[in-house]
Amino acid sequence: MISEESLFAEAIELPTQERKAYLDRVCEADSSLRERMERLLLAHEQTDPLLDFEESAEDGASDRLNVDVGQDIGPYRLLQKLGEGGFGVVFMAEQRAPVRRQVALKVIKPGMDSRSVVARFEAERQALAMMDHPNIAKVFDGGTVSDSNSGSSVQRPYFVMELVRGVPITEYCDANSLSTAERMQLFVSVCHAVHHAHQKGVIHRDIKPSNVMVTLHDGEPVVKVIDFGVAKALHQRLTEKTLFTQYGMMVGTPQYMSPEQAEISGLDVDTRSDVYSLAVLLYELMTGTTPLEAKSLRTAGYQELQRMIREEEPPKPSQRVSSSGAKLTVLAKHRSVSPSQLPREISGDLDWIVMKGLEKDRRRRYDTASDFAADIQRALKNEPVHAGPPSALYRTKKFLLRHRSQVFAAALLLAVVGLVGGAAWQTQRLRKATQQQNDSQLSRAVDDATAMLLSVNDSTPNDDRWDGTDLLVSRVRELSLTTQVSAVTAQRTHQFLKRYEAARRDREFVLAMEELLVQRATQNDLASWTAMETEFREILRQRGYDVDRESPADLGERIHDDPTNVKLTDALELWIGTRQHLADLGGPALTSEEKQTWIDAMCVSDPDPLRAVIRQIVYSTESKELASLDNAVAESDLTQACARKLSWLSESYAKVGDPSRSEEVLRLALARYPDDLMLNFEHAQSLMSEEQWERAIRYLMRCTAIRPEIPGVWETLAEALRQNGELDAAEHALQVAVDCRSDSFLSNQAISLRDQG
Repeated sequence: MISEESLFAEAIELPTQERKAYLDRVCEADSSLRERMERLLLAHEQTDPLLDFEESAEDGASDRLNVDVGQDIGPYRLLQKLGEGGFGVVFMAEQRAPVRRQVALKVIKPGMDSRSVVARFEAERQALAMMDHPNIAKVFDGGTVSDSNSGSSVQRPYFVMELVRGVPITEYCDANSLSTAERMQLFVSVCHAVHHAHQKGVIHRDIKPSNVMVTLHDGEPVVKVIDFGVAKALHQRLTEKTLFTQYGMMVGTPQYMSPEQAEISGLDVDTRSDVYSLAVLLYELMTGTTPLEAKSLRTAGYQELQRMIREEEPPKPSQRVSSSGAKLTVLAKHRSVSPSQLPREISGDLDWIVMKGLEKDRRRRYDTASDFAADIQRALKNEPVHAGPPSALYRTKKFLLRHRSQVFAAALLLAVVGLVGGAAWQTQRLRKATQQQNDSQLSRAVDDATAMLLSVNDSTPNDDRWDGTDLLVSRVRELSLTTQVSAVTAQRTHQFLKRYEAARRDREFVLAMEELLVQRATQNDLASWTAMETEFREILRQRGYDVDRESPADLGERIHDDPTNVKLTDALELWIGTRQHLADLGGPALTSEEKQTWIDAMCVSDPDPLRAVIRQIVYSTESKELASLDNAVAESDLTQACARKLSWLSESYAKVGDPSRSEEVLRLALARYPDDLMLNFEHAQSLMSEEQWERAIRYLMRCTAIRPEIPGVWETLAEALRQNGELDAAEHALQVAVDCRSDSFLSNQAISLRDQG
């Protein structure tokens, strides 16, 4: 049986006038298939939802874009204009090399090339490029295209992404009469996609049906989240151009906007804002309408619109469905259930799940999109859900907030009639209940953050899960500062934050070491290596190990007892290597006796036998013996070796004259630790020494994805691009390096250390 996806793919290749006859032939008497195919074809002909930006103030701007159907942009030939929005124009294009496929190519419009607009456009490109999830539209490529119509050969950015042929999720569900359970299963995929974006440090900020498309793959519906055009970076800059939301400007679509997005500044937005928008989408999938209906929002003024989003509580989904009148019959038909059954199907757990996501107070929402999805899956399995009706205490607090003046007057009256004592008793009881609730909430937050922290303790410092850890810790801090809890809970929170701070310092230590390693590899002058040697001393001193005041033997013993002794020994090894090269450049001498004393100290701090042999090979001036290295390797378990140990082992094999074993170990290291910055960077440098520029560029691009803020990486990439003849790209990489140098991690660390000193 031919899949719907194949039928659709064949249909769109036909001229429009021939499609009807084609559908008559392939659908025959299957009216349901015919209806689905017509909807997909209609969506294909309409404006691409990628461009659902606000309307441009300058009509017709795209008409002056010197890019049109039939033009080639790199390996892409523009086949059809799909649509346009305020900032960009999207074309369907055919990629001809290195693979042949149809893609969507989006290019910025003339008249919209201000710094902020370009930044927003590039933010969308880079936000998508960071995603790697089956339910998020993939980015394949990007670059610039010349626009000679501007009179000055302006280079306009573009990016190439997966061509999503589909319809909005609400439309797909109604067209196929999906049941409530089937809609929820599709929605779970949306939650997982959004959670993936959050783990990458990006908030979507405009989740709505037209940005959540459903396409067909082997006849099965597949969700694709698109349009990160208004995404906000959480923990890193998405582009070298700074992009802030303008004061007083709401970003997003009002029907799906969280209360915090509707605030005057709109700056205090985190991932829970997307959780709110997801809940609005689920509400619409269940009821056919949004909690705040579009008609009422359209007639409201700006300030009233903000008030409605921030304050108006919507009815529960089952109540909205029950009160929908004649529309209930249509809603029920679209959900393959009877009108009387639909409200009962939604009431209970599903009501509370949606309403928890729609809480105006974000602290009461689901903490993550993943938690949201997990509760839906519990409901589908008839398991107890975490959402539930608000407690009596919560309803009382909401009542007090809504009726402050009346409550105050009543309190005065009670005082007059002598009921002050009763009111005080009630207040004390309320405080106790509030504290218990706060204890429970903060304890859950600490549990979640602890679990995440444990998962990243042994990971690389560039692991994406650190973003999630930082986010959960910020939640713990927020609760600890804004809620009153018991002494026991406060102490437990304090202990957790101490553990987190220790882990964060360890991570910053490793990140600083990485930057110094890149500097070692890209600088070769006396001044630079003198500065690096000083920086190594300072980093060790900040960790409590002063190489100027302690003897090597004492320091080696103290480091041995440190839980991070391997990382600290790495730092000592790198410091000695820096001193050795500094001496070669004409700096202070490092005698053989002094070097051996430090090597002995390192063998105490990290007594691993293989590392001991490697140190002698790397640092010793005596002849290198392959046999001793082979013996040490034979007695070691390389499956447990860390990235740095494998890197040094590869270097050792090169020094003893066995390049094939060196390459073999390096391949093992790269396969096991693909996200290790230095492994990729050192391999790229090795390839550059062999003039394998294309391969070197590939590994250097991986480095920019791992640590995009290190100037030395961009400078090395610029050199590889220049050698490969890609001069424009090399110039761009150099500019990024300049921008990064002013605010690199190491520069900021140095300023911090100087201030502390």
